Amino acid sequence: MKSILTVLTIFISFSSFTQYNFVQDDKSVVTLKDSTEIYLNEILFKSETDLYFLYGDEKYYKLPLNIFQGEVDCKTIKSTKFSHYLLKFVKQSQTGITLSILGTSGSVILPLIVNNVAVFIVPPIISVTGFIVWASSYSSLKKYGIIDSAIEFKLN
Repeated sequence: MKSILTVLTIFISFSSFTQYNFVQDDKSVVTLKDSTEIYLNEILFKSETDLYFLYGDEKYYKLPLNIFQGEVDCKTIKSTKFSHYLLKFVKQSQTGITLSILGTSGSVILPLIVNNVAVFIVPPIISVTGFIVWASSYSSLKKYGIIDSAIEFKLN
């Protein structure tokens, strides 16, 4: 049970977005070309053209990258197209489901083939790994959800 909790803790820590920005009072600060500073709740990521972030009312917003002074240092996404994220989700979920099926099949077949008790731990580990891979596949759909629902931020 401890090993499952450890694996889940590691998974959660790797699946969250990283933040590489200046932080003041738990807010990220970005500077525009006109020297205006905007305090954002959290910078999520950037695409080739836009910066995606949380602001004030905990809604997702975006701003074009060309209005910022200097470079905004955060995670860069490859694409903003739905098909990219859908394909990523499908590939990852297929891998996870395949691992789960292999682990389950091994749990059924392995006791008939091998008499060594130590080998019986391998199929459940494969099944749990498959479940974690499958569950993490939804993060790509969540990322596209952020891209799709982001509102254009209005500057004063």
